[in-house]
Amino acid sequence: MLDSEFELALHHELAWSGKTIEAPRRRSSDRELFDRERIAHRIRVHPHLGGRRNQRIGIDTVAAVWRPRFETMRTREDPVHRIAIQRLSHSATLRADTDRRTPRSVPAQRIAPYSEMLTNRVGYRVEMFEAPPPSPATRAIHAGRQASGRSLAPALWASSTWESESLDDAHRRATGSRETDFYSRYCNPTVRSFEEAVRDLEGAEESLAFASGMGAIASTVLALCSAGSHIVAQRQLYAGTLAFLQGPCARLGIETTFVDVATPGAFASAVEPGRTMLVLAESPSNPRLELADLDELGAIKAPFTVVDSTFATPLGQRPLDHGIDISLHSATKGIAGHNDATLGVISGDADLLSEIWAYSVLHGATPSPFDALNALRGVRTLAVRTTQQNASARSLAVMLADHGKVTTTHYPGLSEHPQHSIAARQLMQYGTVLSFDVGTIDAAAAFLDRVELCRVATSLGGPETLVCHPATSTHASLTPGEQESTGVTPGLIRMSVGLEETVDLLADVEQALG
Repeated sequence: MLDSEFELALHHELAWSGKTIEAPRRRSSDRELFDRERIAHRIRVHPHLGGRRNQRIGIDTVAAVWRPRFETMRTREDPVHRIAIQRLSHSATLRADTDRRTPRSVPAQRIAPYSEMLTNRVGYRVEMFEAPPPSPATRAIHAGRQASGRSLAPALWASSTWESESLDDAHRRATGSRETDFYSRYCNPTVRSFEEAVRDLEGAEESLAFASGMGAIASTVLALCSAGSHIVAQRQLYAGTLAFLQGPCARLGIETTFVDVATPGAFASAVEPGRTMLVLAESPSNPRLELADLDELGAIKAPFTVVDSTFATPLGQRPLDHGIDISLHSATKGIAGHNDATLGVISGDADLLSEIWAYSVLHGATPSPFDALNALRGVRTLAVRTTQQNASARSLAVMLADHGKVTTTHYPGLSEHPQHSIAARQLMQYGTVLSFDVGTIDAAAAFLDRVELCRVATSLGGPETLVCHPATSTHASLTPGEQESTGVTPGLIRMSVGLEETVDLLADVEQALG
């Protein structure tokens, strides 16, 4: 029997990295039992991790955690009972046939002693795959901790200013970039921790936080554009963004051309070489969940490309992976996720964000460390929250699409969504927000009056399910013509799905529809 030290070490080394274990065919003894409960647990857990990607994974044979007392799983084709153990994540697959995947070399010293022990004592041979990176859900738990020391809870640095040791030290801090212990308008340790967490989730070189989502948009646009600049933006935008482009930007001499996000090639066709500085998209859009083709946007090379990915969150969509320059979020919504923080954040190339930071300290949309603290807590639970919210949103969308009193349901996860193929290609989760049309403003008002569990409010991404009437709330600043052109109809209702039990939400919406 193998000693406990080896068993523990092998468990940790093999369970969380891709490995291959080969063993000669032999009969199992009572001391070499296969841990069926552990393998069953990994099968039960896996379907919640991949969404639609779950359909791509065939679990005919199962990868399991290998421990010395386990017997190998047997496959008909493989006489040496090869088993591949890989991390369970959105991009992982479970497979026992590792011949289709070529192992890559990694430092062998991590497992070499145990490999030798296996070979010498029980005749096993251990081969290593390169360990895949941590899943996004795991990164959300461990990211953004540098300013907290050994504390498991994020540290709150409420100070607005820090003492300098000397004149030279003060000069160094004043002229440095994003010094965390100088002045909080420039940078703050708690805010920096939040930025680092989002940076890791986005797969970016750098992230930069602001006091709100609109603070992020305004600072980014004005940092990159000036009088005479040209912007290409989609017509289907959040009303605050539209108002900013049509108001302050126009007054400053920044012209915007609006295009239909659903028209292929519309963004690229509107770009004016040598003049267009920015291409701005919002995907999924507010409130009709229309999508920009991120691969198409990423192929536009001359101007900077920005995608407002608020509705998706970094766990649902990573624009930078598609060649986009800047991913932007109103972190007030899904990222913070508890209706108790007001923040915006952008992610992208470090040099580009350094230029935007230099402007942002003058613009003054400085994030609060208290809000950053709350948002960091939200990041920790982002994966479990969005998993539940996505599941409920899908169920509600299916129910609403078949309801006789609903004329149209907007949700990228529905096969009848006009851009469902794009959603399947670029979204890791279909989203926690949906909208539907009940025909008239009177029907919409009646629905909002009758809901009991859902709450009438204009934000999204929190634990409570919220419903609102965009034409009279989020997009009330638009003219009737602008509302019509952006699809904000009198009967449209937007729903941000919360964490309530799905069956309870279905019952509440059903009774409210009458």
